[in-house]
Amino acid sequence: MIWIDRLKDNIDCYRPIPFWSWNAKLEASTLKKQILEMKEAGMGGFFMHARSGLITEYMGKDWFEAVDVCMEEAERLGMQAWLYDENGWPSGFAGMKLLEDEKNLVHYITFKQNDFFDKKALANYILDRTALIRVDEEIDGKTDYYAVYDNVNLSTVDILNEEVVKKFIEITHEKYYDKYKDDFGNRLIGFFTDEPQYFRYDTPYSPVLAKLYEELYGESIFDNLAALFIDCDNCYRFRWRYWKLLNDQFIKSFAKQVYDWCEEHNCKLTGHAIEECALHTQMWCCAGVMPFYEYEHIPGCDWLGRQVDTEITPKQVSSVAQQLGKKRVLTESFACTGWDVTPRELKHILDWQFVNGVNMLCTHLTPYSLEGSRKYDHPTFFSNANPWFEKFSIMADYAAKLGCMLSESQEAVQVGVIHPIHSAYLTYNRGTDDKSVEKLNNDFRELSEKLGAANIPHHYIDETLLAKHGKVDGDELCMGLCKYKYIVIPSMKQLDATTVEFLKSYINNGGKVYLFGEAPAYQNGEKADLSFLKSNVKFDEMKPEFYFTDDNTTAVRSTYRKSEMGDFLYLVNLDMEKEQKIKYKISCSGVAQMDILNNSMIPVCYNKQDDFVELEVSLKPGESKILLMGEYESSSTPKNKVSVDFSKPVIVDSTYNSLVIDSAELSLDGEKYLKSMPIEAVSDYLLSRCENQEVFLNYRFYIKEIPKVLIAEIENMNILSVILNGKEIVLKNCGILDSHFMSDDILEFVKIGENNLTLKIDYCQSEHVYDVLYRTENVTEALINCLTYDTEIEAVRLYGDFSVRPKNYDRDSDGNYIACLPFEIDKPQNADMSDIVGSGFPFFAGKMTFTAKASVSEVADIEFDIKGKFHAAHIKWNEYETDAILETKVTIPKKWVQKDNNITITIYNGNRNLLGPFHYAIYNEPKIVFPGAFTMQGTWNEDHVSDYYRDTFSFVPFGVELE
Repeated sequence: MIWIDRLKDNIDCYRPIPFWSWNAKLEASTLKKQILEMKEAGMGGFFMHARSGLITEYMGKDWFEAVDVCMEEAERLGMQAWLYDENGWPSGFAGMKLLEDEKNLVHYITFKQNDFFDKKALANYILDRTALIRVDEEIDGKTDYYAVYDNVNLSTVDILNEEVVKKFIEITHEKYYDKYKDDFGNRLIGFFTDEPQYFRYDTPYSPVLAKLYEELYGESIFDNLAALFIDCDNCYRFRWRYWKLLNDQFIKSFAKQVYDWCEEHNCKLTGHAIEECALHTQMWCCAGVMPFYEYEHIPGCDWLGRQVDTEITPKQVSSVAQQLGKKRVLTESFACTGWDVTPRELKHILDWQFVNGVNMLCTHLTPYSLEGSRKYDHPTFFSNANPWFEKFSIMADYAAKLGCMLSESQEAVQVGVIHPIHSAYLTYNRGTDDKSVEKLNNDFRELSEKLGAANIPHHYIDETLLAKHGKVDGDELCMGLCKYKYIVIPSMKQLDATTVEFLKSYINNGGKVYLFGEAPAYQNGEKADLSFLKSNVKFDEMKPEFYFTDDNTTAVRSTYRKSEMGDFLYLVNLDMEKEQKIKYKISCSGVAQMDILNNSMIPVCYNKQDDFVELEVSLKPGESKILLMGEYESSSTPKNKVSVDFSKPVIVDSTYNSLVIDSAELSLDGEKYLKSMPIEAVSDYLLSRCENQEVFLNYRFYIKEIPKVLIAEIENMNILSVILNGKEIVLKNCGILDSHFMSDDILEFVKIGENNLTLKIDYCQSEHVYDVLYRTENVTEALINCLTYDTEIEAVRLYGDFSVRPKNYDRDSDGNYIACLPFEIDKPQNADMSDIVGSGFPFFAGKMTFTAKASVSEVADIEFDIKGKFHAAHIKWNEYETDAILETKVTIPKKWVQKDNNITITIYNGNRNLLGPFHYAIYNEPKIVFPGAFTMQGTWNEDHVSDYYRDTFSFVPFGVELE
């Protein structure tokens, strides 16, 4: 079988699997409907994920009935049903059940310099010059003491304690197994574990460490605990021992215990740790993520926001997967990319991770409901609430086909890089955080970029895993299933003793070593003679024999894959601004480009030189290509581009225009109203009062000309009555944006000029909400992530056939429109396809259809670009139809081309201009979009003002031109 045939075969197991946010009251009919929508969108299954807003009792009777429904529907549709192991995140506290017993609570330590001996401290110390000495009582005349204190956090559990994790498994996994024993491993695939961590907000500690440390090292942990905070004699040795113990115990207590349970119960474990992207962030949570991946059937990582970074995050997990023979590597991606992110940007994020070894996509997220704060839950969302989602199946196909090719091939790698996380142990201090490992971190990033830019394939080697799975085979260092001809040692202070022994043997056998920067001088945290470590190979000598480039500074990243179905080179241009051209020399008989979406081969131009082909590859900004090796002929010189002249497009159809009213006047008695405030300020004010009572909100809007259609959409805010211009109205229909909302035609109740919509609301919250937000100190995200609000104050949206005019428009440095109140509803106007926002559609979210004429210089295959800001486009050229979603180029085959042609183009945008954030003052357009960018929660003062809020509205452009 060859790749073209393989991708025509069944690849459903490689399809994206979304986080399906169960965030409201679960109804069987809605669950079935949404599963079918996911199936039609090209998704391969779902993770049933309890999340903030959940009303159905977590792990209660109705919860399991919902799981029953979804499991059966998934089986019917040939989809994978996965369980998520927590209510919210991070995993481990069993939906708050474990927080009820103080024995389960997490511990952490703090440090303080005192002028007295503190009996309340966990341990007291003095310094004799540079020697740290633990003291058990006050010393006459001594006034400088260093104290370490044991602290407990009420909202997080101690997953370093194996008994706590055992309880978590009993309450969660065992309960599922009791219910679905016969379904494990077939109708229920397994569990997703999410961001387990010790204690990320301060220096982690657990009472279980004292016994473990003494058994391991033959001394008390308390003799040197202050060495975590101050430099002193032997501090490196203690820190290495301490953090190594924490990492080992984190793996043993949580990762291995959960994995072993899944192994014993015929199900798979996937998910990810947290903060994988840098050395100091790994120290926050687990002191090294790579050993975690050994104990997952499908190891995974996550990535937030719409930017890409160094290769470190995806390559850490993919390295372990390849070394230990794990076929699939998951990424939970696209959280915080915002409603404005385009599929082309999402593909770029996907390509960056996939070229670095990931091959399975978990999309974040598909919401059950958008009510209240649910729609701000780290968007973008992958559901029918998102206008361009009806074209998502194209992206799903791409992810599935690419995932299939990467999963069913092996990366050709000869270079192993020792991962420097254990060197971070020596200097890391939670108080100074990233500064304490800044040089180590920066040097590692620099090395990673240097190798990637030179297209030198490489893996990271974790020292803990090397000690367990490593060996030397002649002049190669083996890590599990992988053999490395070259070993790179980053700029770092230390190596583990086991690593040192492997390297000695490897070098003695003729192994090649490349040192980048500072050579290590410590072993297990103690000074050691490591002078035998010297570079005996040059950087360029590490380039592979089978393919290479002379360009060491390119923005192109590549992976060479070997397979019985055909070897291939997968290339990604990481630069979203500039085209990249790169010359390759590849050991093969011929090369062709593979178009995986259309299952076709595109000839490329190359020169044959002995056993190699030489070619230059051009990659547009953000573009990726797959070059397949085989008996392919070199292409001829490309034809001249056919010129196309387009007439001015005319709008012929559109979804409703919108107006968002996101400020209101608040009254606590229905008579005296406060001045108009942002909805976010109203919400914060009512929540912070910690009082339940009836309140009144008045929303104002203005009409210059009454439209033919005008629909109001209002969210469920425990509304008792709706009064529009003095008349009570009833909203009888489901919402337009979300079926959980209310809507109805209000045309007969509105008037020219000012209109007033007044809501009477039964405002209430549970005491638990007030306790978590205002009455408990040092609450972590664990509790906040599983809160459900009974009343949420939200904007009102109007839909219809109108245009919207602000008081004035301006443009910011990012090109966004900046508008001021008041907005006014006016008669409909023809939209300018190149500037839809500026022609009366600032809040528009949906699709518009335009027609145009096109004349061509000759009848031939033609290409043209869709330039501008859009999410997806559907093009009908005469009778030929195609889509532009993952790239802007459109190709029309000659058979459909005439001298004069009719074009219909439908363009889609996202929900950014309908849902915001409109008012976030910190950035014109944030690249990491989190709930606070919408709500500014916690930043409002008593005057209802926030430094994070701006009065003006920001809208992103929407519109295209044909070139």
